[in-house]
Amino acid sequence: MSAPFLHPDNILDFLISGRLPTIAAKSSTVNDYYAPILDHPFQAMEQCRSLLEDWVVEIFEQGHLLDTEILRQYRVAPEEIDSCPGIYICVHLIGQEQMRYGGRSCDLSCRISKEHDNPRYRGKNPSLNYLCQSYAQESFFVLPVKDLTGTLEKGPLMNLLEQWVCVIFRTLQSHEMSLSLPAEAFAMLSSVDLDSGANLREPLAQWISWGEYPERKHFGLSQSPHYIKQEWGRFVRNKEKEDNIRRKLYKEGYPYVPPPYIPRRPVPWNFTMINGEIHYPADENWPPSHPPLPPYTGSLSRWNWGSNYSDYQFMVQFVHLRVSTSYIDRLEDDSI
Repeated sequence: MSAPFLHPDNILDFLISGRLPTIAAKSSTVNDYYAPILDHPFQAMEQCRSLLEDWVVEIFEQGHLLDTEILRQYRVAPEEIDSCPGIYICVHLIGQEQMRYGGRSCDLSCRISKEHDNPRYRGKNPSLNYLCQSYAQESFFVLPVKDLTGTLEKGPLMNLLEQWVCVIFRTLQSHEMSLSLPAEAFAMLSSVDLDSGANLREPLAQWISWGEYPERKHFGLSQSPHYIKQEWGRFVRNKEKEDNIRRKLYKEGYPYVPPPYIPRRPVPWNFTMINGEIHYPADENWPPSHPPLPPYTGSLSRWNWGSNYSDYQFMVQFVHLRVSTSYIDRLEDDSI
C-alpha cells in the first residue's frame, strides 16, 4: 500500500490550505489572482477531484503510481489524442530511470503531436524536458486530465489542477516539491523521486510575471547531482553570458543589430546555362554589399553574407540547385 501522506487528496488539500495562502500573503498580485480559490476552497477541491482521471488514484492506492509497466497501460499515442484542453505527463525512460514532465494545453493534439513529438520543434525550442527526451530510449504520454472541453481551459483553477498533477507525479524540482507537500510527506520521497522532475517553473506561476511571483526564478541546475540537469544548467549559464554581453554593449552605445534584409537570388527560371555554368541576369542588388558592423559585435553578427546558407543545395551533373528550407520543411518525412 502507498503512503497516506502522499495520497492525491491530501496533496490537493495542502496546496489549497497551505501553499496558496503562503504565496498569496507575499504578493497582492498573487492574492488577487487566486482569490476565487481562496474564497471558496471546498468548491475548488471538489472540482479538481472531479476532473482527475480515476486511474490515477487507483494505481496510487495500489502502490504502482510510478511503475513503468503500469503507466504503459495508460499510454496514449500522439495521433490518438483529441484536439481538446487537458493535462498530460510525458514519461522519458533513460536507462533504468524515469524522467517526467507535466504540462497542459488548450489543444492537446497540437501540443503533443506537432510540438513535443516533433524533432524539428524540439530543436528550435530547447528545454530541460526536450534534453531529457534526447537522452531517452523511449518516451510516451499519459493523460491524467483527459478532456476539459467546456469545463476549464485557463485561469487560477487550471493552475491549481496542473500543479496538483505535477506534484502527484513528482515532475517539479526538489525545492518546489518541498513547498508543495507537507513536511512529513516530503520526507518520505527518495533522492530518485526528487531528481526525476523535468519541470522548472511551477504551474502556480502561470499567467503571473516573474517579477510578481514570490518564489525563485533561478534553479541552479548546474550544481544538480543529475547529469542531464547539470548539462541544462551549463547551457542556460552560457546563454546568460551571451545575453549579458548584449546588455553591456547596449549600455556602451553599441546595441545589437539584427540581420538586415538580404535580397533573394533570382528565381531558377531566370538564369541561363553557358558552358555548364549558371549565369544570373544582371541584378544591381545581388550580391548585397557587406554593411559596416558596429564595433565589438564579434560573434553577435549572425548572418552569412553572399549566400543563402539556410537553403538546401543539390548538384545534378553540372547544375547547382538551391531549394528553400521552407519548401522542404513543409513536406512530411514519409513523403520524401
